[in-house]
Amino acid sequence: MDPVSHGIIGLALSSYSGVDVSVNPISIGCMLGAMSPDIDFVVRIFSDDKAYLKHHRGLTHSIPFLGLLSLCITAPLYYGFGGEFSFLSILLWTFIGAFSHTFFDMLNSYGAMFFKKKKKASLLMLYDPVIIISSLYMILKGHLNFFDYPIIVGGFCLYLYVRYLMKKKATEKVLDNYQGVVEIEMIPSLINFFSWRYIIKTDTMNISGEYDILFKSFKKVHKFERRDVEIEELFAKSEVGIYFLDFTPNVHIEKIEKEDYFIIKAIDLRYFYRNSFMHHATMHFSHDNNHIESFIHPYKMEKKILFNVG
Repeated sequence: MDPVSHGIIGLALSSYSGVDVSVNPISIGCMLGAMSPDIDFVVRIFSDDKAYLKHHRGLTHSIPFLGLLSLCITAPLYYGFGGEFSFLSILLWTFIGAFSHTFFDMLNSYGAMFFKKKKKASLLMLYDPVIIISSLYMILKGHLNFFDYPIIVGGFCLYLYVRYLMKKKATEKVLDNYQGVVEIEMIPSLINFFSWRYIIKTDTMNISGEYDILFKSFKKVHKFERRDVEIEELFAKSEVGIYFLDFTPNVHIEKIEKEDYFIIKAIDLRYFYRNSFMHHATMHFSHDNNHIESFIHPYKMEKKILFNVG
């Protein structure tokens, strides 16, 4: 989710504190806490997209760092509001907001680092309309009564279960449509609530597409033949490959022959947007297998970032 969506969720969560959602350190702390883990964007400012993709949703989303961020937010709020609320109460709700950020990031397809490794459930869209509308309702109501708590929590759990059933149904339909599936990954579509993106690996093919459970249709299907296992192994052992496969395990590798050299191209099969896959990596080799140069192509193929090897 984007920082604004996280902030809305954090502000909504502050309504559980028993304090009206308004200009007070509880509401502000919970909102800022919910936005704070995305402070890793500074990597993008001082470095480049290659470094950002490596560190995004990493350390700053982990439990120890959430505590540190919460302390940094709580201190100025406590003194800025003249001790109107206790330090511990502000700290608690700021941490709850920060924790919600990692929790919701783990529910979508990018995942987040909770302790040491990134985890993901791939249930929610990056911009989930149901979560945002529910959060806005909580904010506008301002203060929840006793009966609101079980209704909202129960509704959220029910919604996650519905999303789980949607994913399960889509998975079953996709598996019925293909033979010889070795691996399958199902993730929510970027923009379509009823569509689920699938990435399939067979012994001979990598397949990426979407299944719409509302219209029961397959769309945006791309099939890639796995022609050279040795090239896949060469990429996986390279520094570029280790970086790229840590970012995404759902990759197709292909070899492109040129007159004086050849290219090993890696395609992240997860996200297809505006008629192209978003993330790529390329390695250039001479015909005697000497490495020439390598590039990361974040967000679009036209964007090239030199990957320094060695």
